[in-house]
Amino acid sequence: MPQAIIIEGYRVSSAAQQQGGVWQVLCRVERGGLLMIDVRREYRHCSRTVAESCALIFAARQLHEWLGHGE
Repeated sequence: MPQAIIIEGYRVSSAAQQQGGVWQVLCRVERGGLLMIDVRREYRHCSRTVAESCALIFAARQLHEWLGHGE
């Protein structure tokens, strides 16, 4: 099941599908229906929930940097 969180009005989401033992996860950041960040990530040796959660954290960090809050 896809996961999503809201950060400063941005919807950060991830959804995974498995292909050949690899979870391919689409990470998106949207605001008001406008796509801001669209990244694909791959994860191995884990469950779907772990893959989607890791990708969600990755996308949230990308948003954090994009908003100028990065290190």
